[in-house]
Amino acid sequence: MEQNPKSLRMWIIICLLFILGQAMENDRDFKMCGTWRHGNASRNLKYDLKTGCKEIEISANESTLSIEGSITAMCTRSSSIPLISNPLQNQSHFCVLWEPLLDLLIVQVNGTNHTLCESHGLQKNCCTDLSQGIHTSAALYGIVKGSTQGDIIRYDAMEVYRFRGDTINCKEKFCDEASQKHSGANMIEEVVMKSNKTGHVDLPCAESTIIEMKEGFTGLNFTLRTQTVAPNMTPSVYLPSCLKSQSRDTSKVVCTYFQKKTLFQPNHSRSCVSWDTRRDNEVTWRYDGCDTVKIHDTETECCCNHLTYFAILVQVEQKATVRHLQTLTFITAVGCAVSLVSCLVLFYWLCNRRGKKTQISLVHRGLVVAIFLLCLFFILTGTLANVGNETVCKMTGSLLHYALLSTLCWMAMEVFHTFLLIRKVFTSTLPTWIFYLVGFGLPFLLVGILLSIQDIYVVDIYGKREIVPSDDVNSSYRMCWMLENEKSLLAHYIINVGLLAVVVSSGAIMLFLVVREIRNRPDWKKIHVAFLSIWGLTCLFGTTWGLGFLDFGPMSETILFLFCIINSLQGFFLMLRYYALEQMKKKDRSLSDGSSSGSSKQHMLQTHEKS
Repeated sequence: MEQNPKSLRMWIIICLLFILGQAMENDRDFKMCGTWRHGNASRNLKYDLKTGCKEIEISANESTLSIEGSITAMCTRSSSIPLISNPLQNQSHFCVLWEPLLDLLIVQVNGTNHTLCESHGLQKNCCTDLSQGIHTSAALYGIVKGSTQGDIIRYDAMEVYRFRGDTINCKEKFCDEASQKHSGANMIEEVVMKSNKTGHVDLPCAESTIIEMKEGFTGLNFTLRTQTVAPNMTPSVYLPSCLKSQSRDTSKVVCTYFQKKTLFQPNHSRSCVSWDTRRDNEVTWRYDGCDTVKIHDTETECCCNHLTYFAILVQVEQKATVRHLQTLTFITAVGCAVSLVSCLVLFYWLCNRRGKKTQISLVHRGLVVAIFLLCLFFILTGTLANVGNETVCKMTGSLLHYALLSTLCWMAMEVFHTFLLIRKVFTSTLPTWIFYLVGFGLPFLLVGILLSIQDIYVVDIYGKREIVPSDDVNSSYRMCWMLENEKSLLAHYIINVGLLAVVVSSGAIMLFLVVREIRNRPDWKKIHVAFLSIWGLTCLFGTTWGLGFLDFGPMSETILFLFCIINSLQGFFLMLRYYALEQMKKKDRSLSDGSSSGSSKQHMLQTHEKS
């Protein structure tokens, strides 16, 4: 397939192999059903149909079911059809099915279809919106439990049901209905096939070409005839001879040019995808079975190994876009770089302070190392996604995921350790290695499980991910991270979101408990001490990551910027907290040794760290 990416309109080429005579389920515009109460003698179906848009009468007596009226666009027929009679049967179920767009009228009697008007193409103006007229009651024989679209009209016997219609532009109405449904593209394909026409079929929302493949079909290279595309941009399609079914004399292929992107709302640009209607009732584009083997500025080539709906989606508006992506990426990268240096400085301080082997210091060091790894791999992920191969990107994505989980786990350990010290429970008996096992070991186990799933089910969990800015869909940001397939998304919501929710909620609860413990201290009335205390604990407990759950509503853009700024600078804030704490200790020692004021300030800022 060839396409011009400069086109401002989305175009989609869809080819589907239809086997002649294949049964389809149809949604009819009008469906009137009922039970025909008749005699035991021979019976027949009588019809007298004319063009126009006045009314249709559906009546029944002892021996005849009649369909008469003027509602068709081109069909003028009058005849009588003998029905299969059973002397022991005195009632029959029937339905009148009317599709005005196709000018198709079918009557079903006891499960047998009788086509009264065959389709001769799609009709522009047709008689539809059939409403009830004046009905006539019956004494013994007639129609009982008459219904339209499944809704009962009358339970008692009626001799005649009358329905009046209105003339409308059926093509435009059909396109409007298709645009509002997820299966709109499928609706169009079914209607085109039922039009019983070979050649060009025109709709306001789509233009189709139906090609009939007969015995000896050797392949065909043709250009779709479209009225809305410039000649140099007209799509071309090649149909190989293998499309022709060997078990049937005749097969059909429908190639459709859809002019409205609302029929699909796809979320991938210039990618070869397919829609398996047997798996998904609604339009779901999948990469399975279709590979984009070559992408160029003026040409895209697709290689598909199956027959179903397949498409190339070109320059469409992206669903999964990020606002201000370039600005947010710059802010986060700068913040991570600052945190990277801050973590090195803070780790050096923690290793050279007095009491460096205490449990408090060791827990802090674990969090600092985790944040350092997170910032490092985040800075590297964009570069490696652009210059590295797929294997390197998968490894980087898994390491970035490990660093994120480790950071969240160490925040949880900070919360847990604070709880132990505040409540003075198991302070001296809980070994430090348990904290390191959870902080570094649990993330390693979770990432290892995902890598095992990747090998067992032959599905990529990690790899190259593209994030598209809403202001420029052609300039995507690449990173090595978790992909967007089903298993990756499931792991993201269970592991990442689940762990984040635990950390944020537990951190908020612990922050509340700590503030309640120290709010009555004398120095709490000093605003700067209270602010430093709350802000330092908020960064330590990871509560600021809860901003990610607030990215909605009118304040979503502000929340997004705050999330990137605060969390990318988390290492820097922790370094400032430690620096302010050390300065306060020096000040306290210079004033008085072990004074109550100094002890209060220390608890304010450090909460649970006791020297």
